[in-house]
Amino acid sequence: MKRFAALLVLFIALPAHAGFNEVLYDLEGRLGHSMYIPFWGVIRSVVRVGHPRGVHDLQLAVFEGKGKVDPDELASLMSRKAGRDYMPLVRVRSRHSAEASFIYAKPIGDKLELLVLTNDGDDTVLVRVVVNPDIVGRYLNDNPKGVVHIADR
Repeated sequence: MKRFAALLVLFIALPAHAGFNEVLYDLEGRLGHSMYIPFWGVIRSVVRVGHPRGVHDLQLAVFEGKGKVDPDELASLMSRKAGRDYMPLVRVRSRHSAEASFIYAKPIGDKLELLVLTNDGDDTVLVRVVVNPDIVGRYLNDNPKGVVHIADR
């Protein structure tokens, strides 16, 4: 029974995922520590247990006002640190500013893991989300006005 409890605690306490953590550690080396988000652990636990709208896990790191990062460096960082299982879906860099966005994905059984890195000049955000594509697709099909509303922002 003690082994089962220890394995259960280990499973719940293992939020680390190589692609996210490797990119995060590199960003922290360049930009300093990410911003503290109150109650983020509680929010993540609720998501991992409840799976709202097909989301199974969520990690977030925000670097607000930490300075500009060269988009070419971010592109190199994602291709080197995201891991070989990830495939690039979106790689966008602005010609005239330091803005860039990168979305990488990898399948995990019947789920999809997305790793998103975006920089708009002074702010950088790294997100890792594990979703059930069937549930997310059903939600988007059932709420097309919601998708348009999101796209208009």
